[in-house]
Amino acid sequence: MDDVFSRRLREARLRRGSLPEEIGLSVHKSASTVLAYERGDRKPDPQTLALLCGALRVSADWLLGLTDAEPNWDAPVASDSNEEGAPSRERRDIIEPVVAEPVSRVPREGDAAVEDRSARPSAPAPSPQHRRAGAGPRTGGAH
Repeated sequence: MDDVFSRRLREARLRRGSLPEEIGLSVHKSASTVLAYERGDRKPDPQTLALLCGALRVSADWLLGLTDAEPNWDAPVASDSNEEGAPSRERRDIIEPVVAEPVSRVPREGDAAVEDRSARPSAPAPSPQHRRAGAGPRTGGAH
């Protein structure tokens, strides 16, 4: 793959009216990775190349510069979403950003769960006969 791939990838994305984020969702990559492909900084693996061809509705031969036969630019890309669930360009303006669930806070003294835990009996301390000889704290001495 040479510079032809990068140029044609960008051309196909722009002619399809897709954002890097949309193509990234379709191929399981970030938008920055798609842009790195377009700049020629990175090259996709064969599986990602196949996904790019499917998402952009172009042949691998055209994308790689092995043929100059133009793709059918009038072919539809997707309706409301593709097989991977990525939104089409008609739907992207009405989709709200995903908000992550808040992380639960760490229990603190005074919480019911902490109170319940403190009410349980603690494990008994080991008896003297279970302790190893010399396992106590070290004191200063010659080494």
